[in-house]
Amino acid sequence: MTKHSENTEPSNSTKPVLPAVFSDLLADHDYYCSDNSYYKLNFETNYKTFKDFYNEMGNADCDMNLVFRFDIKQKDSDITESEKPEYYMEIFMVHQRKGRFVPFYIENVYEEDFELLKEYLEKKYLKIQQIWNPFSSSK
Repeated sequence: MTKHSENTEPSNSTKPVLPAVFSDLLADHDYYCSDNSYYKLNFETNYKTFKDFYNEMGNADCDMNLVFRFDIKQKDSDITESEKPEYYMEIFMVHQRKGRFVPFYIENVYEEDFELLKEYLEKKYLKIQQIWNPFSSSK
């Protein structure tokens, strides 16, 4: 077992190519991820908005709250051309020290959240990239 590093921020100097617009965050994964945990979670995992989620989890430790996947999807609804589409989000974490899978559900994600979403997800991406660093071409 390796010793836990004091520095929890990703050290990889290569920056990801960030999404340019909100719709770039929409993903059509080839496989689903479970929306419930085997363990009884004694805390809330549903949030009304991304800002609500971010206010509580935005500064959570990246090692102890490892985000390995997110899905932003358009809600199934009949919209007219004059209406904005509505979105929801799922964020999937592993609490590594507890061996616990935690799915979060965010009921409303707005295009106006794009910059905050990008900031949050970039940190999570860089952490995953750091974990998989032996496969990186930029060592």
